[in-house]
Amino acid sequence: MLYRAQDADGTSRLGYASSNDGLHFTHRAEPVLSPEMAYEENGGVEDPRLIKIGKTFYLTYTGYNKKDAQLCLATSRDLLRWERKGILLPAHQGNWNKRWTKSGAIVSTKIHGKYWMYWLGTSSSGIEDLIHWTEATQAPVLAGRPGEFDARVVEPGPLLC
Repeated sequence: MLYRAQDADGTSRLGYASSNDGLHFTHRAEPVLSPEMAYEENGGVEDPRLIKIGKTFYLTYTGYNKKDAQLCLATSRDLLRWERKGILLPAHQGNWNKRWTKSGAIVSTKIHGKYWMYWLGTSSSGIEDLIHWTEATQAPVLAGRPGEFDARVVEPGPLLC
């Protein structure tokens, strides 16, 4: 299991815990992903969404620098050592993405020969390389509702396919 942990200064890191029964977990003392890039500075890494395609794990996460939250990608073969691929979807860009970009859930099975991702309440268009994403819709697939609990943001959870 990958999880978000936050220190006393409010900086997030991703930890790793394992379990034989799904109920009792042992966590590693050191985080597996800590803020290193400018887009993660002072805020950290959070909102992990993990899938495995072939022998590679793909981790979408939020890189947060206390100003912007941006959807990022890292890959791993063992869940312990991660290679950052950078920002997938920058904040404040796109047809309707006028706020932060967070919580991307990649669909692990190709649809019509392409990968798809749900993020912050919308669907990103099909791509072939898991790096270059664009919006597939002019408006969110599932938008926030004014005055309701989800008025501020709608985030997808992890996807199982």
